[in-house]
Amino acid sequence: MDRYTGEVMTQRYRSYSFCFRRAVDDEAARGDDNTLIITVGTSIKAMSLRAVKFTFPFSYLSLELHDLWYTFIQAAKAFGHDNNKQDTLVWYILSIREKGTLTRTVSAPASNDVRVEIVQTSGGKMWSDLPFLVQDIRDAWKDSLNMSTSHRKSLAAFIARLAAVGVCGNALAGCALLTMRDALETPRTLVGADGHSYISVGDLLPTVNAWLLFALDKLLDLSNASFREVDPSFSALGGLAQEAQVVLEGGFSPLRWTFWKQRLEALSGCDQELVAKEAKLGLMMMETSLECPNCL
Repeated sequence: MDRYTGEVMTQRYRSYSFCFRRAVDDEAARGDDNTLIITVGTSIKAMSLRAVKFTFPFSYLSLELHDLWYTFIQAAKAFGHDNNKQDTLVWYILSIREKGTLTRTVSAPASNDVRVEIVQTSGGKMWSDLPFLVQDIRDAWKDSLNMSTSHRKSLAAFIARLAAVGVCGNALAGCALLTMRDALETPRTLVGADGHSYISVGDLLPTVNAWLLFALDKLLDLSNASFREVDPSFSALGGLAQEAQVVLEGGFSPLRWTFWKQRLEALSGCDQELVAKEAKLGLMMMETSLECPNCL
């Protein structure tokens, strides 16, 4: 395939991508009854076939990958946090990673020479590196405060599931730190007034609990290890944690874990019933976790 043909194909796909994402959004609007699980499965098979049997340009495959992860993210937001279809989404990602690195046979235009090349995008090898997955999930989570409470909780549950089983190592752990900072380290009202446009603690505690429910041991291990290899925009301390002089820098740490626990304990005694209930649930999970030797 010559360069011009490749560029034309890529440009045409950009136009198709807009329509594809609108269709995904429409299907996701059906909530737990959406069929995006089927879309994900068929997309993976079709993409794998195109990657190894044809010489589609890598720029084209990159666009397809972004659309695939977009479908995963929209499906995860739509499925309830406790819907087993979320587990199926995680299974799909684990299974395609196990396909390893794809290769394809390429013939030189002016000769009979044949060579084997790795299917490599700018985001890594397909599928072994799960190209662009971390980037797209992080970008989606940066916008989590603009999501509904249910969508935010559901997406958090999906990301937490991925983090718990070590998809992309610890690269998704920053999403947990951003959650804890927004909910427990940032000054907010306990609940919002009718018609409010700001985010309250009560809006965010369900998201905290989704992380604790599905990735508690992972978060505890990272805290014990004082893991700090996280993008600063995700790992920086919130205002309340800074005032408490928890640590000098962001990332995970035993002291930061203890601060979250203390915040939940304080919130569990507040006079807002729903906030107190969510805080008690989170506190219970933290207290029943494996022992944190460096935490108070």
